[in-house]
Amino acid sequence: MLLSLIEIVISIVILWIGADLAISSVEKFTHRLRARSFAVSFLILGFLTSLSEISLGVNAVLDGEPQMFVGNLIGASIVIMLFIVPLLAIINNGVKLDFGETKHNLPLALVVISMPVFLVLDKTMSNIDAIIIIVLFVVLSFSIQRDKGLLSTIENLENAITKRNTNFFKDILKIFIGSFLIITTSKVIVDNTVVLADTFGISTFVIGLLLLSIGSNIPELSVLFYATLKKKRSIALGDYLGSASFNSFLIGILTVLNQKSIVIESGLKLNLLILPFGALALLILSKGKIVSKKTGWLLMALYLAFVITELFA
Repeated sequence: MLLSLIEIVISIVILWIGADLAISSVEKFTHRLRARSFAVSFLILGFLTSLSEISLGVNAVLDGEPQMFVGNLIGASIVIMLFIVPLLAIINNGVKLDFGETKHNLPLALVVISMPVFLVLDKTMSNIDAIIIIVLFVVLSFSIQRDKGLLSTIENLENAITKRNTNFFKDILKIFIGSFLIITTSKVIVDNTVVLADTFGISTFVIGLLLLSIGSNIPELSVLFYATLKKKRSIALGDYLGSASFNSFLIGILTVLNQKSIVIESGLKLNLLILPFGALALLILSKGKIVSKKTGWLLMALYLAFVITELFA
């Protein structure tokens, strides 16, 4: 038990260093390319902090347990939208939604995040369902990058490469190194948390629901606290919405890779609808501009309701 505690402490320190590298480098990278930090963190940092989910999903397909990745990815999105985003708003007394001038980006992102819930309610995730999710995500990605996002800065990046601007390459390398540190240390923290929970006799169901669902989002939590201290809230929010959107995209991709429809045999409850309900509440109450502290508390209450219904319903 003592060894597990030591490994957790060391991992947290390394994780913090990784968050520092990733976030500061994203900021410098976007500044050099004159791009929106939100767009870059949505499309790049959101992807990188989802690598642990990608690994789990691929292994689930290879092991013949596709139901696992569907449940894990939907659960991870619930944690992001109803726990981590609200926590960011509460800690910072509100947070601005920086989606640029395109007003439909936020509603579209929330549709992408919520769509797997609607499609899995019939207890089946088919290839047609998967294609719908993939198409929606691709449309969202192009829409977000259009307003000073990524594609509009390709010329700047090409010029930097042509001139052999080492600062760009250093920033990119630091982003990947920081993300790698976040992901690897997150796994160590999760594994040791399970060991400690087992030592104290906590049930595996509770571990999966309350620890591993949050544990798989430790990269996002590290980004939350670091971005709050450094006042880089836009980067953090972009990462969260990007990560949740990538979760949906991964469900689509992994379903296609599975080569056949995924049947959810047990464990599916209607309380999953709390994800799209929470997304709708965020959209209406924020008016597409600011997630207030009050909205954060409301979304957090929805997460608590989800946990209670999972435990006792």
